Amino acid sequence: MCASTTAKVAAVGWFLALFVGVPYVGSRYPGLLPAWLPSWFFMAVIAVGFVAGGFLLKGLDLWRWHRLATSMGLQRMDGNTAADAGFNSMEAYRGEFESRQVTLDHVGTQENVASDWTRVAARHDGDPGGPLVVRERGLGGVPESEFPPSVDVRNGALTDRFNVYCEDAGFARDVLAGHVRELLVDADEVDEVKVDDDTVVSRQRLQTFDADVIREHMRVAAGVADAVETASGR
Repeated sequence: MCASTTAKVAAVGWFLALFVGVPYVGSRYPGLLPAWLPSWFFMAVIAVGFVAGGFLLKGLDLWRWHRLATSMGLQRMDGNTAADAGFNSMEAYRGEFESRQVTLDHVGTQENVASDWTRVAARHDGDPGGPLVVRERGLGGVPESEFPPSVDVRNGALTDRFNVYCEDAGFARDVLAGHVRELLVDADEVDEVKVDDDTVVSRQRLQTFDADVIREHMRVAAGVADAVETASGR
């Protein structure tokens, strides 16, 4: 049972127990409840406890997802928060990416773009569709509608709502093919996930990258990055 369903069942059960069970017990066993307390006192305590319990359940749910994201070393890669929630929170790896002239960015995150490098779509050599088209992305960005909504990476493995574009096509292809992990979250399950001290992601679908996988692939990507740097005129 998912966390949201468990919380809802617990909340309904708590509500019924307090607002139905307590009055029933009080009427059935009058001596059980202190006679000197006014009747509204119990209702007030129950109401406050119910609201506080709701916040507690929500907090525990958020903590559970935050712990999952941090303890497993995962980095978020949602479509609209790629640069911000994905790599800007990974300063060490971000520096490694920049030093090798390799970046990973989503086409719709224009405000997070700090260069006009050539963007190479994650291609899939050997697949029937052939490699995707190399496009130029300036500071103004490229309309997302010009790019395909999904990439057939390898053997029919479809990456929906991902759209990764970077200088190193091989790096993107390999990472997408074997190391992308995805958290599917129902819309009513998690509204906000605090991934670090400064970043709160409001998404129903989170794409995740493992930091160690990225670092490992960066070693392979170094040579390709140099070629891309030359091709980009930098």
